[in-house]
Amino acid sequence: MSQQRLVVCSKRFYLNDPNTYMIYGIIPEGNEVEAALDRKGLPVRVSDRIARSAIERYNQGEAIGGRRVEILFRLPEDLKKHHVLSIYGVQKGTRTLWYRLPVRELLKKQHAPQFHIEEERIDRENQIVTVRGWAAADSHVSIRVYDEHKKRLPYEVKRSNRIDVVDMFSECPLEKRCGFSLDIRDYPGRLLYLVMRTADGRRSVYRVGVGKLEALEGKARKYREKGVDYLRGHGVKALVEKVYTKVTDRDEHAIDYNKWLSYHLPKEETLEKQRQETFAFEPKFSIVVPLYKTHPEYLKEMVDSVRNQTYKNWELCLSDGSGEASPLTGLLKELEASDERIRVVHNDRQLRISDNTNEAIRIAKGDFLAFMDHDDVLTPHALYECAALLQEHPDAEVIYSDEDKTSLYGNRYFQPHFKPDFNPDLLCSVNYISHLFVVKKSLQEQVGMLRGEFDGSQDYDFILRCVEQTKAIYHIPKILYHWRTHEESTSENPESKLYAFEAGRRAIQAHYDRIGVKAEVSQGENLGLYRTKFIRSHDPLVSILIPNMDHVDDLKRCIESIE
Repeated sequence: MSQQRLVVCSKRFYLNDPNTYMIYGIIPEGNEVEAALDRKGLPVRVSDRIARSAIERYNQGEAIGGRRVEILFRLPEDLKKHHVLSIYGVQKGTRTLWYRLPVRELLKKQHAPQFHIEEERIDRENQIVTVRGWAAADSHVSIRVYDEHKKRLPYEVKRSNRIDVVDMFSECPLEKRCGFSLDIRDYPGRLLYLVMRTADGRRSVYRVGVGKLEALEGKARKYREKGVDYLRGHGVKALVEKVYTKVTDRDEHAIDYNKWLSYHLPKEETLEKQRQETFAFEPKFSIVVPLYKTHPEYLKEMVDSVRNQTYKNWELCLSDGSGEASPLTGLLKELEASDERIRVVHNDRQLRISDNTNEAIRIAKGDFLAFMDHDDVLTPHALYECAALLQEHPDAEVIYSDEDKTSLYGNRYFQPHFKPDFNPDLLCSVNYISHLFVVKKSLQEQVGMLRGEFDGSQDYDFILRCVEQTKAIYHIPKILYHWRTHEESTSENPESKLYAFEAGRRAIQAHYDRIGVKAEVSQGENLGLYRTKFIRSHDPLVSILIPNMDHVDDLKRCIESIE
């Protein structure tokens, strides 16, 4: 690869000052930065910068070395009269052109809302276009969708808190709910336009190609923009090398997970064989689900996923913690009447998550408890796989599986979590077990119920108490659980439930206290990750034995490495 010049990770105008332009990037060590508009020098301020947000860390480019900097330019009021912004590197008196940016590109974005599209997906079978990202300005940004004939289209939008975006725009206060996920159904034509507008009329437009040709053109446009940006920062030779690498390594690119999943989930003939199979030991699974004002459609999908299990010895234990005026009462009575295996606790007051789950546990009569959230989905063979494992390992007291996430409407799957076998050190760093989690009823009775003081991470605390009491822990390395994500879901938007991560830290600390290990637990670099500092009562002497004869050089290297 040719010598690195300027790697641009992000570039934008300040939201509260349209004449201040910022480039966050990576420059070679030992270089100074100069800038010019056309041929006239432009004041520039360079400062070291640590990535403030996940977005910036993700977009740090391919350079490993170099200095991470924020480059600020104060642009003139008469910017329209200029043509090119040039950035130079200066080292030992030698001035090298690093990067050039046409002024016309700056003018397009100078007063407009900033935005970033993180996902654009077209489900042609179900006629749904999904667009996910964020939009930011110094005031609220509304979003509207139009077709190619400028006709406004209906859509469903979910707003979400994006603390990472707020952190990135540190120069002015920003609306926290700047994230969005749009679903446009039954779209007409070949093109859609997302118009992001502020109250005073400033706007940005993003085009979505929904026709096959238009979608291909959209991808080509994005690759072209990335290629031009790479060319500006690395030069022609580096771009040619990168294109060659991409083309020759095309078979090594990541496989689309939805396609992968379709190959690895059992086909209908396999599921039918599972329905006909009988086991010598057929335990009953009590599926425990706390409900709270659950969306009826999600509740029905959850129940249907249980009814569709190929293994039939189960009961569904539901506890409605919505309170006396629960909107679920009618639907739950219908579900109870439809299947004797569905049992419901109707509570006359609103319950928090631990108390609500405990009410469902109290009515469970099965040999094993399987924990499930009220809007998630089981794969059809989930309980079958658990029963099959128990044929080979009848001693099993804790079982967990792999999982993934599903979109709001259940039309796509993403972020698979392929887990390791039981790892107690990893479990004290992150709740990697999560779903599907199955525990023997007798073990649950031994460790007790879920505890309200750990609400938000009550499952984490419960898992830790279970694994303290048994070594019979088994992992099923298959996707058996789909975790639905939406704007209030911790899995999709961790900042929506910060208290849950503090509860997780306390759960790990309590675990160490119970097993007699002196340690201090703190939050890790990212939400949901934890760091343990073990406290030693003394520093024992470690004696290192080195057998050696006549190998002086080897011995010297060995001693130097120890020192």
